[in-house]
Amino acid sequence: MAVKEAHSLRRPNGYLDFLDDHDSYVRQFAPQLLDTLSFESHEEDNTLLKALAGFRALHTTQRRTLPDDGPVDVVPDHWQRFVAPEGQPKRRAYELCTLSTLRDKLRSGDISLPNSRRSPDPETFLIPRSAWLTLRTDVCQQLDLDPTGKARLSERAQELKDLLPRVDRVLDRSDGIRLEDGEVIVPMDAGADVPERVQALDDQIRRRIPDVDLPDLWREVDQWTGCSP
Repeated sequence: MAVKEAHSLRRPNGYLDFLDDHDSYVRQFAPQLLDTLSFESHEEDNTLLKALAGFRALHTTQRRTLPDDGPVDVVPDHWQRFVAPEGQPKRRAYELCTLSTLRDKLRSGDISLPNSRRSPDPETFLIPRSAWLTLRTDVCQQLDLDPTGKARLSERAQELKDLLPRVDRVLDRSDGIRLEDGEVIVPMDAGADVPERVQALDDQIRRRIPDVDLPDLWREVDQWTGCSP
């Protein structure tokens, strides 16, 4: 009993644990949400849509366990401890993670919802492909652009080549920005020393401001406003 309590105290009580405690609330709307709405993506083999289809099947068949072939690369790094603390994904945590990832992908436009004003297909904001074939020449002439895009890509490639020597000179320095195991390390800039007169003024201001506990501050504000019944 003591060991179990120690494990529960050791586990961080963050927002992921809060969601886990309210899983029953999520289950009230998640099955109907997934069964009613049909999400789309420009990717032919989108792993998030596969995960959503898997949960639709679980809700339909009333299964409790996850299938062995469920996609796990939809789980972000900061969800790993919560979803798969022992290597194998947990159904409840995995479903919460999938719904959270769905929200993020809808916001970014990677996942769209047909006939939605808030999460439409980003391509609906562009010239339709069928019309673009006839408008491309005129539009490119007005904007002075190459219709095939090759000229612009060549310009960008040359700009990158011109920047490479400058980047090499920066990375060759003994300190500062550097490469370690193929990863670019950008250290934090050292803070400037605060002048003595500024530090003296800061100390004087701190002496004039009393330390107040938060509950005392709330009670004082309540006396001003009379919000409490």
